[in-house]
Amino acid sequence: MTILSIILKVLAVVGFLYLSWRRLSGDYDEARVVAFSWMALLSFFVGSRLAYGLVNWGVWNDSLLDWGAVLTKPGMLYGGGYVGFLLIVRVVSLKNEWKYWSFLEDNVFVFLSFLLLWVGGQMIGVGFGGSLTGLMMATMVALLAFQLIGGKYRSFVWYKSGKKGFLFFWANGVFWLAYLLSIFLFNEGSSVWYFALILVLISVGGLFILGEVLRRE
Repeated sequence: MTILSIILKVLAVVGFLYLSWRRLSGDYDEARVVAFSWMALLSFFVGSRLAYGLVNWGVWNDSLLDWGAVLTKPGMLYGGGYVGFLLIVRVVSLKNEWKYWSFLEDNVFVFLSFLLLWVGGQMIGVGFGGSLTGLMMATMVALLAFQLIGGKYRSFVWYKSGKKGFLFFWANGVFWLAYLLSIFLFNEGSSVWYFALILVLISVGGLFILGEVLRRE
């Protein structure tokens, strides 16, 4: 792991904590936002580690101590971290009586910015592999898509409800679609593409349901 790799990862963590506080503390209780930020990071890393260990069960983890040996036996599967992040957002939303989809939408930019810096640091540290390159590409495309739409979605005629949550499903769908394309572009094999495709379809369905697109007037 190079010095530049470490710097980018530190910036990813510090940037996440700062952006989370900066963007969320105006609409939510500041102390609870700070607590959520730390829990979100922990959930991301634990989820990534658990997913990697489960996928490589019996090959990578010879003992229970291997799960915590992040320096001697590194390995993270970021899809697990993504699930961990979604789960902690759900738990925190229920506990604080925050609207789940609104809170998710408010976290999209923060999470994608963190992921961009973290994956960048990982790529510098271990090299430019197909999976990491695809993840980086998908994150950049999703961030661009998020910035292009911004707060404009409530002016869309077809999005009748105007409810918050649109940007989450929009960025989520764009991210997984871009990652799906990267799988074929970098020839990663056929064992992952269906997972990305399912998440794209879920995002499209979420936009229709949340926006009450098919609702009769």
